[in-house]
Amino acid sequence: MKQSKIKMKQVVLFIGSLFISISSFSQFERSDIIERKIKSVTKTRFLIADTANKEVIQTFFSRDGDDSLTYYDGVLAFRFVATKDKDGKVIKLVRYDSRSQDDEWHTYKYNKNGSYSIEIMAQGAGTISLARYDKKNLCMEEEVESSYTLVYVRNANGKTEKILSKEKGNKTETIAVFYFDKNGLVIKGEGTTEGGKTVYFKYNDKRLVSEVKTVEKDENDKEQTEIVLLKYEFYENQD
Repeated sequence: MKQSKIKMKQVVLFIGSLFISISSFSQFERSDIIERKIKSVTKTRFLIADTANKEVIQTFFSRDGDDSLTYYDGVLAFRFVATKDKDGKVIKLVRYDSRSQDDEWHTYKYNKNGSYSIEIMAQGAGTISLARYDKKNLCMEEEVESSYTLVYVRNANGKTEKILSKEKGNKTETIAVFYFDKNGLVIKGEGTTEGGKTVYFKYNDKRLVSEVKTVEKDENDKEQTEIVLLKYEFYENQD
């Protein structure tokens, strides 16, 4: 039992860190899930130096674009149960772990102009994320653990050009910048703070991110390369 608890804690930490990495750097977003009618995303993560040791997370989404099921290395780790209002809008998601215990709550609040927010609260940790979206389902800013806010500076096509970090003391700094090809796709992102990372992107034929390669230095100043491969399933055929 102790080993299973440790394993689940590792799963939670990995999923959390992967979520932050993918959300902040990959340009793959909630808007893609909703507009492209994505049914599931499988993320395979490994280090170039240890390609045999892979971690695989597959997340299924509802037709509304909300998390539904999460598998870790083929084993069901989380399931999400939605509560909707009289208009059919999701107002709450409850996440249940593999032991059917609720450990996280996602609360949705909608504004008259079509924008909305999603607050994520975790058992024993309080609010861990408060993300604000515009009416096009693009995340504009995200308050993380009530300590700092990530601000996404976007171009006319909705792609992130910069990520700013705003601390409670009103100190704001640029923590990432992105570079585009002639087709408007992001090909590289650079972390600008100490210990920053460089991220390279590849795309599939549907112009969705298929590979995120992250290069950074570890505590021994040795370069390390991590790969995340992304594969998609759709509710409907994509032309």
